[in-house]
Amino acid sequence: MQCANALVSTPWQEESDEIANCAKFLREITQGLSNYAQKSQPITTLCNARHCSTALIRHLKEWCESCGLHGPNNICIAGGLPMNFPSTGFHHITVCSGKAQDDIDFFTQVLGQRLIKQTILFDGRFAHYHLYYANGHIDPGTVMTSFPYSRVQGRPGSGQVQSTAYSVQPGALQFWLQHLDRHKVEHEEIHERFGQRFLAFKHPAGLGFEVIEDPRDTRSGTEIEGIDAPVSARGFNSITLSVREIAEDERFLEEALGFRKTGVDGKYHRFEVGQGGPGCTVDLHHDAERPSGSRTFGAGTVHHVAYNVPSDEDLKWQKSYYEELGYTDVSEVKDRNYFHSIYVRSPGGVLMECAATADGGFTKDEAFNELGTHLLLPAWFEERREEIMAMLEPIRVPEWHPKVAVDAKHPIASHRKPVFIREEVGAGVH
Repeated sequence: MQCANALVSTPWQEESDEIANCAKFLREITQGLSNYAQKSQPITTLCNARHCSTALIRHLKEWCESCGLHGPNNICIAGGLPMNFPSTGFHHITVCSGKAQDDIDFFTQVLGQRLIKQTILFDGRFAHYHLYYANGHIDPGTVMTSFPYSRVQGRPGSGQVQSTAYSVQPGALQFWLQHLDRHKVEHEEIHERFGQRFLAFKHPAGLGFEVIEDPRDTRSGTEIEGIDAPVSARGFNSITLSVREIAEDERFLEEALGFRKTGVDGKYHRFEVGQGGPGCTVDLHHDAERPSGSRTFGAGTVHHVAYNVPSDEDLKWQKSYYEELGYTDVSEVKDRNYFHSIYVRSPGGVLMECAATADGGFTKDEAFNELGTHLLLPAWFEERREEIMAMLEPIRVPEWHPKVAVDAKHPIASHRKPVFIREEVGAGVH
């Protein structure tokens, strides 16, 4: 009842009656909660729902921000109880592409990313590459993973990631227009959304990408052949999800993952988590008439988006919280060798993952300056190496691959040890 008690002792005389009523309302909610987490929402959201005056809402917001319970990842619970969500932004994004070599050429030569890991899909009967890319320093929020999966063509539609945007510095888009033309990449003209200029283009498999100008992104650029560091892609800026309805996905992002709604631009609704800005932004595109897209592995579609959490203990908390909110299709904790994960499908259909980097991260089986140069298998698949190799198409890694200083940032490892489920056969997510 901390908020309620503070309200009645705050000298806002011009709204004293309304403050008293609001405090009574908050006390009633607090006393009636059998499980407060199910009612988590910003105090100001409660007030908007009750049609409180603009002045009172402003006072409440100022009080919440000064009380120490309303941080970047906290949502203030009615009664003053803080909800500290573990997600800090993107961990990785996983796409289903077509041919493996086309995928490598696009991410390394067109987007200028570093191939940091060659491994395989851990689920199913057939061997498929699982390729990992990141910026030169493997900064958080830069890891793109890909299943070159040409056996089945995906069906783009609503309930999917519509596009993935990488940050570039202001003024860089003119370079990117010329760069995309040189590589014969299909692209649009420069457009603007939420006051930011961006350029949309396509992966060879049809996946949507953007480069967006954002001066807030302080991650270092990486120079490669044909792309100078000042104009290079820094890492993920944001993703756009195509959904037929906004309300339930808005509720999911805010209540289940701790996002905050920060803007609306036409049919686009913006949400940010953690510190916000680059690497922490999700846009919902209200696409009411678009048919649903496919939800299985299929070339030309995004398989899932993963949000970073600090530890395996946070994964267990997030799983329990999903179930508490009624999202009971959440997976068990899965061992993905380089990180540990749980999965749940959002109300609009997008597969969401929370991931905690494992001890050693991507350097547990390969030196930092040799990342991406060997086909690596988890221990439980090593005895089948020859069989697996026979199923995979040959690939070439660019000889000009970026050289990175050995003191570059390494992923933050997690340290807890929950029970994992490992699936070698059968359909699943990865």
